Amino acid sequence: MDFTLVATGTTFPLVFTIQQAFARRERATVLLANMKASIIALYYMHRDWDQSENFPSSLGNNNLAWAKKVKAVLQEFCNSCGRYLTTQDVYESLAERRLVAKKNDELLELFVHHLEVDERNAPHFRRRIHRAELRDPGHVHLSECYRALSLVSVLNEQLTLKAGYTRGGEGGMSRTNQYFRYILSNLEELRMIRDYRTPYMMRTACGLLLHIFAIILAPYFAHFCDSWLSLGNREKTCPAGYAAAICYVLIVMLLWHVQVDIEQPFTETGLDDVFFFTTAELEEGMAMHPVLSGRNSSCDLDSLAGSSPRNLSRSGGPDVTMQPPLSYRHHGLSAKDLQSNKPLRTIPSDHELNGNDDMPPSQPLRPTRRSSMDLDG
Repeated sequence: MDFTLVATGTTFPLVFTIQQAFARRERATVLLANMKASIIALYYMHRDWDQSENFPSSLGNNNLAWAKKVKAVLQEFCNSCGRYLTTQDVYESLAERRLVAKKNDELLELFVHHLEVDERNAPHFRRRIHRAELRDPGHVHLSECYRALSLVSVLNEQLTLKAGYTRGGEGGMSRTNQYFRYILSNLEELRMIRDYRTPYMMRTACGLLLHIFAIILAPYFAHFCDSWLSLGNREKTCPAGYAAAICYVLIVMLLWHVQVDIEQPFTETGLDDVFFFTTAELEEGMAMHPVLSGRNSSCDLDSLAGSSPRNLSRSGGPDVTMQPPLSYRHHGLSAKDLQSNKPLRTIPSDHELNGNDDMPPSQPLRPTRRSSMDLDG
């Protein structure tokens, strides 16, 4: 018997399932990275696009009430999503849970309808499916994810008023809905990876073939000793059969355990598992980590936007004379401006930033340390 046939029948299904499981794991890492990027980008939009009474001191300021509110909702979503992905269910997949509900429903109808072949009651079957899904330990965490996303949608709508937009999809406000859709899409794809696995029959066939061929191939491994016996040696001292059997079992069982280990990437029990990003990692991306925000230093970077030179010198900031804010014309938006087709410009032009003629005489520019040194030189 040619060993190629045996190797193809055992190792090929194993390699196929390993490739599929590894592809699921890599897809999960990409989805988590995209979700984290969309969450951080959405947070930056809510923090910096607010042009209400706190503008422009709200730019880059993580300590405002609106930024803290958005951060709390996004962190609650991340925590609920992480708990949902790592919660283990008694059923292997969503398909197994629904099939069990279907079989139980068929057994119930055998007694209720007295072996009649009438059409099954669809509403009753849907109720059984719903009750079976409610028994999933991660269902409550999934509901919390959707509740947090609903709050994010409300916050996005409130941001349109804070940013000064009056029409849906105007300007960059469509980008918030786009990032919101990215987060929702990534959640659904991660949910499918958690609820569905690689083909069950393929994995079952691999397990059966491995255990069956380990016994059936015993005469084949014993045939390795024919050349050993032809040399006049005793059969008991032949190592070829034992070595071939041990190598075969080690190879296939190692592949089998590799496939089982990476089948579910969210168990957080192995070195190859995918770990959901923590709150500290999310704060690092939001520039709110103590090392990044300067909380361990004498000067808090998050409070520089709204601090005066006097407060900055008291807090131990750099000994540099701060320039007062440039007094450019504030473009007030009236009802006629909002209804017209003219572009709404809220950022000052270069002429307004660089021109000193528009500056009121009561607020002259103060030279900084560097400019005064250049004048002395």
